[in-house]
Amino acid sequence: MDKKFYLAIGTAIFFWASGNVASRIAIMSFSAEALALLRFLIGAVLIDIIAARKKIRMITLREIPLFLCMGACGYAIYIMTFNFGIATVSAGAASFIIAASPVFTALFARFLLNERMPSHGWIATIICLFGVALISLIGQDRHTGTGAVWILISVLLLSLYNTLLRRLTNRYSALEITTYSINAAAILLLIYLPGLVEDIPAADISSLLAALWTGTLTSVLAFLCWAYALQETSNINRLSNYMFFTPLVTVLLAWLILDERPIFSVWLGGALVLSGMFLMNIRQHNFGSENKGGNYNSK
Repeated sequence: MDKKFYLAIGTAIFFWASGNVASRIAIMSFSAEALALLRFLIGAVLIDIIAARKKIRMITLREIPLFLCMGACGYAIYIMTFNFGIATVSAGAASFIIAASPVFTALFARFLLNERMPSHGWIATIICLFGVALISLIGQDRHTGTGAVWILISVLLLSLYNTLLRRLTNRYSALEITTYSINAAAILLLIYLPGLVEDIPAADISSLLAALWTGTLTSVLAFLCWAYALQETSNINRLSNYMFFTPLVTVLLAWLILDERPIFSVWLGGALVLSGMFLMNIRQHNFGSENKGGNYNSK
């Protein structure tokens, strides 16, 4: 793999991690639905400008439903449920739960794409679920536990998105996939426009800047970089190794910016989630050495 590949991975991980922190700031002034809409209205404008300059291809009519599903699972409903959760869950705890997405992606790939799940994969799934349960239930109040459930729902949606992405990466570029998915998300969320109009005048400057950050760098640049990395390797499972760093970067940024220090149960649950991810990938060697077009197991 060349330097562009690793730069794309590093960029995606950093801006996803910072997006967890920025969302925690922005949700103070917006409802979950309004923040999701604002994020993708900003993202749609930016990505459409980029797409117009690159003159991307039009999608086929029969693939419109697929892109609407991509926009819902990977962007609109995913971010809306994430916003519900981040209102009461620390950025670090949320990032550890999201870190379990590669394992759930492997489960979706097993049942939707009929890809084999080895025995250690099932063990990894159980470990990750136990870790998520620790983060969600131990040492947390009722509101935080409910928020963690919302985060878990968002993880399941993200995992389904990763599985659907498999059907598109061989036919569309990273820019095309991101453009149509973000636009689909913005369209699906337009029903919350009245709420957004009410929230904006009362929002403070830090929340507005945080929403701008998530709409540009987190939603557009990070997903573009990740889609590019997906196209450069043959196995999502191996690419997911690099996502070990996302919750760690999130915890560091949350500590520096929000003064959030995870409690012991979060560290313990997070360690279990990361251990499950490691076990899922421990038998995978020679990262990215296969030809493009191989199996995609997780993200």
